[in-house]
Amino acid sequence: MLSKALTASYKHIRIFATGLLRKYATSAPSSVDGLRSRSSVCEWAIRLLVTQLYDPDVEVSEVAVQILEESCNRKSHLEYVVQCRPQLDHLNEIGAPLLLRFLSTSLGYQYLDRLDYITQEMDDWFSVGPVALHVKALTDPAQLRNYRYVTLVEASLTRAFSMLMQEPSKTDPNEPLRPQDYGSLPPHFYRELTRTQEGCDLLRDSGHFDDFVATITETWTEDADSEGLVKLKGCLWAVGNIGSMELGASFLEGSDVVSWIVKVAERSEVTTLRGTAFFVLGLISRSLHGMEIVAEHGWDAATDQSGRSIGYCLPQQLGVFFSMKAVQQREKHEFREIRDEWAPRHITDEDPIHERVLSLVGDTANAVLAKKAATDLNGQVRDVLGSHNFRLPVRRFLLDLFDKDVMRRIVLDEEESENESIQTQRPSQARLRLL
Repeated sequence: MLSKALTASYKHIRIFATGLLRKYATSAPSSVDGLRSRSSVCEWAIRLLVTQLYDPDVEVSEVAVQILEESCNRKSHLEYVVQCRPQLDHLNEIGAPLLLRFLSTSLGYQYLDRLDYITQEMDDWFSVGPVALHVKALTDPAQLRNYRYVTLVEASLTRAFSMLMQEPSKTDPNEPLRPQDYGSLPPHFYRELTRTQEGCDLLRDSGHFDDFVATITETWTEDADSEGLVKLKGCLWAVGNIGSMELGASFLEGSDVVSWIVKVAERSEVTTLRGTAFFVLGLISRSLHGMEIVAEHGWDAATDQSGRSIGYCLPQQLGVFFSMKAVQQREKHEFREIRDEWAPRHITDEDPIHERVLSLVGDTANAVLAKKAATDLNGQVRDVLGSHNFRLPVRRFLLDLFDKDVMRRIVLDEEESENESIQTQRPSQARLRLL
């Protein structure tokens, strides 16, 4: 019956039936006796989900990808998904996270290597410079993997710190599939690559890690623009994801990149950059060797009861990390310049008539003096119009500078009623139209 629903003609039925497979594809055996039967049920659900990847509607395929990605959190499920050899080229960005999961096992690495996926994906993730942002954006926005990763992580952190966050229901099958762990890191290519020895060898031969380190050491103190900051953040996240793996932590030994990341976390004047370095140090502390390196630089990692790092570390001197004196002084100086630049200035003129006109124009910006200034200015302009011959377009231009009701009362010498007097006290009706 479920198999029939998965191929029904109505899209909403196929989406609903695909969502029902989540319970079976992500479950784990509850006892030794039920291991074989529960494993067969999981494999049955995974096979159906792989079939849903080729659904003509992309929404159905997206639901299947999300469930398979969650199922791949268990190594046995991941290996079985790889054995099914799904083809995800037609899904483009939707299937990218699932393909990254395949890199975490030797079987998946060999499968993707035969498809020539790893080399192409590595080039796309490595292209993070400003030139790539301008050139590749015109050809294929999907190639800006590292740039999009920075944006995705910061958006995830924003949702994690939001008080309005709502956890998705795990029991209601009608609830749309959404990320369950807000604030958790999305899959990173270099993190998955360093889970296997084959991936570490490829990374070492490519020289990408050395380029990331060079970018961090050369640009962290410069006043970079937004593109330069994105490039630096992308390199920080790449190094952090590599160092979070036990095999990848060996790359940290050959360079002093951790000391530079500590400098960014403690001295950077850009708060978002300092926060990125903070989370990157926590990532590095996830591996045992990385935790030892971080401890050597004065940062202590929090561990659970088994002594394993939970990915959270703080400096021994908290005042160094939370001090933002340099940033505050610079902001005050900038605010003072902005305030002085936009402060009201009195413009003078040698001609007393010009001086009077400029003074009245300035008074129209004052809510208290606006009414009197507009009336006096109208009277002086009226005298000028009466003593000179103006062409009709010029005369209309001068008259349109003022409120028509004010001009009419001045010309006809009309007396204001009590209600009109109250209304004309509003600055918006008494000011010049040019203002």
